Amino acid sequence: VLRDDFSAVWYWLGDEEFAALGSAYICRYPSAHYSLRWFGERFPGFIVEHYGEQGLAPAELARLEWAFTLAFDAPQGEPLTLQDMATLPPEDWPGLQVQLVPSVQQVLCDFNSLGIWRASKGEWDFPGSEALPLAQVCLVWRHQNVCQYRSVEPAQACALTGMVANGWSFSELCAELAVTYQEGAPLQAVTWLKQWVQEGLLQRRAP
Repeated sequence: VLRDDFSAVWYWLGDEEFAALGSAYICRYPSAHYSLRWFGERFPGFIVEHYGEQGLAPAELARLEWAFTLAFDAPQGEPLTLQDMATLPPEDWPGLQVQLVPSVQQVLCDFNSLGIWRASKGEWDFPGSEALPLAQVCLVWRHQNVCQYRSVEPAQACALTGMVANGWSFSELCAELAVTYQEGAPLQAVTWLKQWVQEGLLQRRAP
């Protein structure tokens, strides 16, 4: 079960080391749920518990892999479509509020975990773990029954967080972006909003 849920960590550590880590995890956190689906829930945290600071990078990779598991199993939600946006009355745009669909997971990456994950899936040469100059947010979600992922550059991540976590309306998003983009703020806001909708990330915020 652990090899299936954390195949990239297995790819990184190799058979013997992963088997030893898995055995230690089983002793520390025996299965307590009727479904094996949840058995690996504590595995990312246990990696740090087991290895100390040397476990920070593999633990981050494990969190990324667990995000795919959560995204795949999450409820569908009611994703907005471009057609929904096209038929939105003009007077409703300023107060438009959105939230993430249930499948969206956000992983803050301090290391090149996404590159390692890609290498493991493609069975490429191990790229080596490296700290990133600037931490990046990686989004993982399910759209049309397929798991998707991408990293988000800081400005866009801040805008998305403002809308889905801080409850910004569309007009508030434009006002926040005006500090950086000035007259181009509305265009930038619409561009990002269109991208998020196309990707299936958003649904209308419930009243």
